[in-house]
Amino acid sequence: MVIPLLFLFVTSCNEQNVDETLLENQKVEIRTSDCEDLGQDPTCITIPRTGTYVISGCTVYVSYTLRKCGTSTFTIRDFDYDLANSPACNTIRQQWSALFNMSSLDANEAMNDFYRNLSIMVEDYEFSQLDPNLYPCPSNNATWSWIETYCHTICNKKHEGDGDQDLNQVVCGYSCCIRSTSFCFETGVPKRTDVQINDLSDECDPVMFIACPNGSYNPNICQKSCARL
Repeated sequence: MVIPLLFLFVTSCNEQNVDETLLENQKVEIRTSDCEDLGQDPTCITIPRTGTYVISGCTVYVSYTLRKCGTSTFTIRDFDYDLANSPACNTIRQQWSALFNMSSLDANEAMNDFYRNLSIMVEDYEFSQLDPNLYPCPSNNATWSWIETYCHTICNKKHEGDGDQDLNQVVCGYSCCIRSTSFCFETGVPKRTDVQINDLSDECDPVMFIACPNGSYNPNICQKSCARL
């Protein structure tokens, strides 16, 4: 009698796990869809963008997707950046590494601040491409949306021989965060009139595999997408 009972117990647990997995997959699809569908008006225009920016003497290469819907709604998503191989950029990398050696959380926050400042610079550039006469203050009839869909954590790769290390923020999950900014132009200068950050996800839906050498990341630190905005 004992063996059949054990068999029934294990089968019941497996069935429950399958149900939870299905529910989790459905939840991922719903969250991804909620974020992906924003601004998907068929009349909108999608433009791939690349550019370079300089922060503390460090040249930063960026790429992203700009979506324009009429003259009043703009969306930036799929943002990515890479630091040049230069003394100024190496200084920034070394600063992040020094923080990481003391606290991975502090290093992650420093990289979040860098990303946040870079995103504002990108928005400023896009503002400069608009006709100020179409957006006079105090009218708030135009909005920029910055969409983040990746949760992230720090990946640390040590160089063989010299002991140096490279820190990168890698994807550890999916969520949906949107920074919406209303704007207008005052005497030809763009002015942000209202900034709202909306977190549309309760948690990060984890990815199955993180490509980080030697498992050199903290699996308990997976920051939601809003952390960088």
